[in-house]
Amino acid sequence: MLILIFLYLFVIIANVVCVLRHRKSNIIICLSSFSALLLMAENSYNPDFYNYSSWYVQRWYPPSLEKGYVFLADFFQSIGFSFNLFRWICFICCFLLIGYVVYKTTANCHVVILLYFAYQIFFDYVQIRSFMVVSLLTLAIYLFSHKQYLFTAILILFSISIHRIMIIYIFLLIGDLICKKYKRFAPASVAVIVVFCFIIFLNGNNIPFFELVRNLSFIDNEKYMKYFTTRTQFGFILPMSLQFANIILSSITIKTIRKNKSMFSEQNVNFCESVHFLVAASSIALPLVMINEEFIRISRNCNILIYIMIAIALEGLYKNGCSTLFITEKITCKENFYYLIVIFNILLWNVLYTPNSIVQDIFRYNYLID
Repeated sequence: MLILIFLYLFVIIANVVCVLRHRKSNIIICLSSFSALLLMAENSYNPDFYNYSSWYVQRWYPPSLEKGYVFLADFFQSIGFSFNLFRWICFICCFLLIGYVVYKTTANCHVVILLYFAYQIFFDYVQIRSFMVVSLLTLAIYLFSHKQYLFTAILILFSISIHRIMIIYIFLLIGDLICKKYKRFAPASVAVIVVFCFIIFLNGNNIPFFELVRNLSFIDNEKYMKYFTTRTQFGFILPMSLQFANIILSSITIKTIRKNKSMFSEQNVNFCESVHFLVAASSIALPLVMINEEFIRISRNCNILIYIMIAIALEGLYKNGCSTLFITEKITCKENFYYLIVIFNILLWNVLYTPNSIVQDIFRYNYLID
């Protein structure tokens, strides 16, 4: 356990040094990637581990489980791959997809690695399907910002076959295209969301006419309606706060990029604009979070995209002499405020939302030390 904690802290410190010195180290990048794989793929126990491993070994899956994941798992099991090796392949492919986008957008990859290790890793090693769709979403948004809509659609549809929550991103990306053409669509959507949240709250955190929709014959109750059967009283306040923290961070970042557009490539500006819209539009999940906290995934899936966006912003500003990430003779109050917002966002997600058990399990249970 201590060895893995030491490895984790070493990766954090090494990337902090690279960020502060503004130097790219391929050795640290490789070491960080390999460390993430060791912590995630070699983990031998977590809240989802028993179910997924037993399904894989027995080649039996719940009928409600998405067919895309079932097909992948069944294929690798049929050719003799162990569950551990299957996890290795999944995690490697996910990191390659995310790494490709990072490589194409910014050289400031140490910022992305640092922010990822600070929070996101603790959920991704548990929720393997969620990590798979996050990596697909990251690549899809990159292609979407380059107007490769066909490949974007293919990736989103494939991700839906792995996790059905990805359905909502189809509507969010369509909304992005509509907002670019009709400027008043965005504020109108915000107004509708606020009103809908208010109605749900007054209705005891229940969706109006829910029972009527539930009884429609063409809706698969088992697959979809289970997300709407739980109830929260005020438990939605924290997930909502996390959503707003992401929106604030994204808004400040895109505002910085827009004010200094000449410092960034057109492709990166388009990418950041798409990320910002996705983060802001994911507020559509706020009414759903009031019913089931699981819908916070819609916002959390955007975290890696936000990390890349931050890296792009900081790299562009540094190259043009506007900031040197603390190593400077003169830092403006606005820059200090931005750094504090980034740190606060990570702390909010990590300290308030990450269960202590999954943080401990990633270090406590590992095939290398068992």
